[in-house]
Amino acid sequence: MLAKRVDSLEASPTLAMGKKAKDMIADGIDVVNLSQGEPDFNTPDNIGRAARIAIKDHLTDSYTATNGLVELKNSVVAAAKRDYNVSLLTDQVVITTGAKLALYALMQILVDPGDLVIIVDEFNWK
Repeated sequence: MLAKRVDSLEASPTLAMGKKAKDMIADGIDVVNLSQGEPDFNTPDNIGRAARIAIKDHLTDSYTATNGLVELKNSVVAAAKRDYNVSLLTDQVVITTGAKLALYALMQILVDPGDLVIIVDEFNWK
């Protein structure tokens, strides 16, 4: 028997949009699918090679720091400087597993119970 709250669960709107886009593509419709943030290209070979090396060298056998690997944070700091001429410190950079977690964490940091938050949930694209 499942908990009663399971009956009130709804499909993720993001996943529903992704499924609709994939169904349209399967039907031969030319679609640019921006629903889930998935790229429209395969993982680049250099990234695949680096991932295989990291697995082989047991660099993926344990949890990382919750705010991200220092090496990755250093790369973000360097990219921000190079691409946008913005100076950051590594302690100003947090790496998350995706945009949903980043937005959730941001709201937990910025918004208190009772605060008014306005969220636009529909756009009129004309």
